[in-house]
Amino acid sequence: MRHTASPPKRILLIKLRHHGDVLLATPVARTLKSRFPDCQIDMLVYQETLPMLQTNPDIEQTWGLDKSLHGWVRLRHQLQLIKKLASQQYDWVIHLSDQWFGAVLAHWLHPKIAIGFDYPKRRGTIWKRCFSDLAPLAESNSCHTVEQNLLALSVIGITPTDDEARCRLCISQTNRQHIANILAAKGITTSYIAVHPASRWFFKCWEDDRFGHVLQQLAERGWPIVLTAALKHHKNRH
Repeated sequence: MRHTASPPKRILLIKLRHHGDVLLATPVARTLKSRFPDCQIDMLVYQETLPMLQTNPDIEQTWGLDKSLHGWVRLRHQLQLIKKLASQQYDWVIHLSDQWFGAVLAHWLHPKIAIGFDYPKRRGTIWKRCFSDLAPLAESNSCHTVEQNLLALSVIGITPTDDEARCRLCISQTNRQHIANILAAKGITTSYIAVHPASRWFFKCWEDDRFGHVLQQLAERGWPIVLTAALKHHKNRH
């Protein structure tokens, strides 16, 4: 366990995953902002997940990595991003997933403290050399993803409180009004139940007939039901 001599001025959190994973990483920012209120806490995520964080009061600046790029364009984008991040002179870099790009950043940005996770699949590689500290990785299904993310702070002696360990999704009033207008056009002006039945991973999906039964029961009790889903756009490749 490492105890820091002085509070950090700038911290970069890295979470290169999908929307749900980014949301489950927000307690790390919440905890750090609670402990170091004068610290600038930034976050690097995939480009498409940026809107989830841009109104989060715990995060000052968000950086986006565009994973849709390929070849030299992708390399140029990554190098430009590294240059911008290096100019911030982060004291701490905390990498909350297993991508090599985050590990390279933790090494190249030369922070005083660089934290990653001790992934078994990364042992025996140069992974460990990219970090000053490796946090423990809990056994599969032994803890919630939020708790796993927060284990990154254990190596610097921080144990989050129950309030700090809460996820934070901040929705602007503009977006709230936009959704209210869409629902009002469909005749929904009171409380409703939103259901997002799909997942990009089939093993996370419930059977269709079971979802249908639940939705029918709720509708029969008078609840307006709003179904949501995501559209995946495919670029034409010629």
